Amino acid sequence: MNEHYLNALRLHDTTLPARAAGISPSFLEDVARNWQSFDSQSRSIALSTAAAMPNPVAGRFLQSVSGLRGEPAAVQAAAALFHHPHAPEGASLLTTAANVPDPAVRTHLYRAAGVRNGPVSQLEQRYKDETDEDAKLAARDSMARLGHVPSLRAIFRQTLEATAGDVMDVQDSLLFVEDKRLAKAMVPWLLSEDAVTRLSSDRSPAMIRQCDYGVWIAYRLKTGVVVPVSHIDNYAHAVIAAAKPVLQRLPDIEE
Repeated sequence: MNEHYLNALRLHDTTLPARAAGISPSFLEDVARNWQSFDSQSRSIALSTAAAMPNPVAGRFLQSVSGLRGEPAAVQAAAALFHHPHAPEGASLLTTAANVPDPAVRTHLYRAAGVRNGPVSQLEQRYKDETDEDAKLAARDSMARLGHVPSLRAIFRQTLEATAGDVMDVQDSLLFVEDKRLAKAMVPWLLSEDAVTRLSSDRSPAMIRQCDYGVWIAYRLKTGVVVPVSHIDNYAHAVIAAAKPVLQRLPDIEE
């Protein structure tokens, strides 16, 4: 049966990921043994299939590909580890990251390690040694997700000082860390009507403002902020005003 799926992979059968639940884990072992014989499209389909296979073999396969030097598909493999239910433990992912030359791959591995309870001490060392700015921030965010107070405070300061041009990056950090205490730093955002992104399409003149993002992120962090619709919008002044005392009452980040 594995040979059937291997042939489908070589023929670029894009339905394989949708059929992943019924494919034996041993299929990925065969893919690994024949990896060099596959072209880039087949490799991408193999990784999408592994990402949809809920077993530890798939998690180890994704980790293995993410650690391949000079492998263009390594970024896809590392990104898939973030959501995979059977990704290897964080310590193992950080060991892989330490030997990966591509900073984009390291960035994904650091974030996956944060989800998989990587040791903070190991993340601290990766943060100290990291030379790429995006990867360094990913290591910091993972430490914050795991409760590292200095990292939480660094994100708090970054959020407090953020301008409209910083909003999207800060949003990524806040939603990844998932610590509602950080939302308290968005109180100044509620005063800013500076435009960040378009509301819907390029044809629409309406813009989503920094204050709107402050309300929306606070809602997604389950702070108690209430929004009238289940998507980001140009919120009414009353909605924004009501969010302020909710954020102000959030607890501080303490040792």
